[in-house]
Amino acid sequence: LLYILLFLFVTIGIFNLIMAVFIDNVTDGSTKKRQQELGLNAPRTGWVIASELRHLILANMLRKEAEDEAAAEDSNGVARARRVSKIMKEKVANLREMYGYKPHTTAEYEELTDQIRDEMADRKIVVTRSEFNHWLSTERELLETLNEAEIDLSCKSDLFDVLDADLSGELEFEEMIDGLLKCRGPASKTDIIAIRLKTRLLVRMMTQICEKLGIDEG
Repeated sequence: LLYILLFLFVTIGIFNLIMAVFIDNVTDGSTKKRQQELGLNAPRTGWVIASELRHLILANMLRKEAEDEAAAEDSNGVARARRVSKIMKEKVANLREMYGYKPHTTAEYEELTDQIRDEMADRKIVVTRSEFNHWLSTERELLETLNEAEIDLSCKSDLFDVLDADLSGELEFEEMIDGLLKCRGPASKTDIIAIRLKTRLLVRMMTQICEKLGIDEG
């Protein structure tokens, strides 16, 4: 009886070990495949995110222009002065017509994304923390875009700090796009190794600074 129990115990243990190895291999293979898909879809994802952020930024600018135009028409006594909502609707329609073309190839995605980056850089666009967090709380299309890009939004309030690498309290357009693209999908082995290598470099630099200043490590 003891022999039978021992045999069953060892057999079940080996079976569980085999199942664990099998599941680990399947999970690892699935993760690698997903990472490859994210890499292939990067140009399209970059264009989608850039387009959505550009729309939000320009919509805010157009809203201010619409308010100024409506106020000017009221003050000038225009007979059929337009309301802000109507002016805004016309401006948004013109905006969509201007940027309505959708790319079809990887080269087109990359080219149009670069054009958006250059346009926002020329406008010197920066986004504050309050504005960015307001978008994450109210802009449904932006949230859907980020979810489709597999960007973790479980802690939306921390996303601004993740993207604000230079701790300036503001996000440039380039900073937003590059940061969001790096946030896609699960953390990979290369991400962990990159952090380790950069940490080692920082420690080496701090050690050299301490040596030059004559600071004792102890």
